[in-house]
Amino acid sequence: MGRNVLLEYDQNLTTTGGVPANLFGGMIAMIFDCHGTASAAWFAHQEKGLDLTRDTVIGRFITARLEVDYQSPTPIDQEIIVTSRLEELGARKAIIVMEMSVAGQPRAKAKNGSSCSERSYVVKFPWCLISREF
Repeated sequence: MGRNVLLEYDQNLTTTGGVPANLFGGMIAMIFDCHGTASAAWFAHQEKGLDLTRDTVIGRFITARLEVDYQSPTPIDQEIIVTSRLEELGARKAIIVMEMSVAGQPRAKAKNGSSCSERSYVVKFPWCLISREF
């Protein structure tokens, strides 16, 4: 089973938060939040030996804790890469460690502790879909 997931994200220029040319911190946290819970759901789904398609219904994870370490400004005019790694997977929780980079340079790191929701949802997050596993 793969233990890493990659998100490739082309940012919209309207999300600078008033800081020209850089992504604002709230958007960075939101990307980590979304990618962390989606990765947790993927890892749990994969642990069961199941496939994932655009219409697959899987267990949903919700954020219980999110820690973000901002390291340097994140340029908005280049592709943003977020990699996630599964640190721990239990019956009802997952811990995901992530790094955001631009042009090979780390910009922020995060740790997401998620818990499994009682509900399942169809996974269709247009910009937050898991690009590929590696």
